[in-house]
Amino acid sequence: MWPIFVAAGIALTAIGKAIYENYFSNKEKKAKREWQENREKVEKFISQQEIKIEELTSKTNTEEDFYKLTDIHFTSMRIADKAYQLFDYSKIYLEAMNRNLKLTADRKNKIHSLFKSKIEYEKKLKLTKELNELNEVRKALFGDKDTLKKQTDDLKIKLKSFNIRTSTLKFRIRDNCGEKGIDWFERLEQRKKNRK
Repeated sequence: MWPIFVAAGIALTAIGKAIYENYFSNKEKKAKREWQENREKVEKFISQQEIKIEELTSKTNTEEDFYKLTDIHFTSMRIADKAYQLFDYSKIYLEAMNRNLKLTADRKNKIHSLFKSKIEYEKKLKLTKELNELNEVRKALFGDKDTLKKQTDDLKIKLKSFNIRTSTLKFRIRDNCGEKGIDWFERLEQRKKNRK
């Protein structure tokens, strides 16, 4: 029996694992690792930050709250930036999975065409084993791809809601924190224009 490796809840043998892992470049492996290690953290930060925004904006804000509110806004922007960075990683990883699904499909087609030619029994056994491994790898890739798409969509929904709250906070600072709030808002908007 071969040693077992699990991808997308599917057990792969050592050969399947080697095939699965060798289809990813180092950049793609890094993107996968970053996504998997940081997605839940970012979602947790978003949830915690939304609670802070809600608590601070549920009361009437004054100039005395200016520093608290701008600090919360700054932190919210940093969290959103991290989420957008994760979307870049998600895109790299998803493109890699799509490419790898094509590569494995091409290899399967090649094996099927070899079966149509006259080949020795030993070679046929070897190709059958490889075909089975490719099927396992493809099943794992499809599972990972579905999981990644769902996680990405879920994070996009959370981020959209979070961005709306952060934008509301920005206007609240402008409207309720006197001259400091107005000046801060105008400088923030100017920085945004300058980046475009």
